[in-house]
Amino acid sequence: MPSLAAEEEDLNADDFKKLDATVEKMAAFFEKYEGDLDSKAKTDIYDFLVRDVMGAAAGSAKGRKIMDVLPSSPEDISKVKESGGSLAYSQPKSYRSIDWLQSHGRCVDNIRPGASNIPIAGMWITYLCMIFPRILLCIWFECLFCMHSKI
Repeated sequence: MPSLAAEEEDLNADDFKKLDATVEKMAAFFEKYEGDLDSKAKTDIYDFLVRDVMGAAAGSAKGRKIMDVLPSSPEDISKVKESGGSLAYSQPKSYRSIDWLQSHGRCVDNIRPGASNIPIAGMWITYLCMIFPRILLCIWFECLFCMHSKI
């Protein structure tokens, strides 16, 4: 019986690279046989590849996540390539343009570990969103960074 940790396993960077390579091959296949396949045949082949083949290759937990990442229709597979890959397609707001970053971004070069000289810093943090390259990490915890909590 698989463990709970295996069921909750997320897709990692290597998984997205492999998924992008697979999407390229699927797109090439559908382009090559464009005139030979009708809509139903394309859908049947696509469903077989996404559900059965990828599910077996990646495992059941990751297979379900792959199905959530990829479009539901083979006609939309080109949108994955156009958007910049499977990660960008599945999380479109995680990628921002340089103009957007210059307008809304904040420099984090001067952040360093240690106690803050602001007396109430970190005492009542309940929601924190941090933007790192390629990911948006949102954490919802009460008093996550309480270094000096008073009991």
